[in-house]
Amino acid sequence: MRNRKTDFLKVVAIVLFLTGCGSAQTYLTGQLERATGGRDTFTVSETEQSETEETEDAHTQAEEEEPAVCFVHVSGAVQDPGVYELPAGSRLYEAVDLAGGLTEDAAEAYCNLAAPIEDGTQYHIPTKEEAEALGTPSGGTTQTGARTADGKLDLNRATKEELTELPGIGESKAEAILTYREEHGGFGSTEELKQVSGIGDATFEKLRDDITVK
Repeated sequence: MRNRKTDFLKVVAIVLFLTGCGSAQTYLTGQLERATGGRDTFTVSETEQSETEETEDAHTQAEEEEPAVCFVHVSGAVQDPGVYELPAGSRLYEAVDLAGGLTEDAAEAYCNLAAPIEDGTQYHIPTKEEAEALGTPSGGTTQTGARTADGKLDLNRATKEELTELPGIGESKAEAILTYREEHGGFGSTEELKQVSGIGDATFEKLRDDITVK
């Protein structure tokens, strides 16, 4: 019976506090202390403090969970050059997508679109004419492209078009390679290519001498 009376007094005290009835609050608080015999003493101020602390903790948690962002400048052969905001850890192809995508004369093979972007960095996508002037001839046989000096194709930098030039690799397998590369952050070795769906030992043996991993 005493517990029910105590609970009732607690509820009434809170209601009166919220409605501003100070004198009644004081009276009921005294009644509550007598009813509990000094045990489980309840005051409105303690409740208010607890609610304030919970609100502050919620704000702090929300700030900690807010994802980090970075800003990059995408210029050159894209539809809408400019500065763009992306979540930290994004890849260059995502920044290019925000910039409207590549133009028709973009030298896609010159850039590693799978590379992670860095805050405050400018990424210039050259045109085919610019790439040729920079020393990347048609076919990309220098280390500045996806192919190394010995003509091998770097799996971590190759485009879809370059992958389809490999023996036994069509468009569907090239897309599977790009998807695997994005999901796993790149290839650690050429043998890892066999982990891609649709590429078994037979296909790998056909192209193992034409690929590399940097």
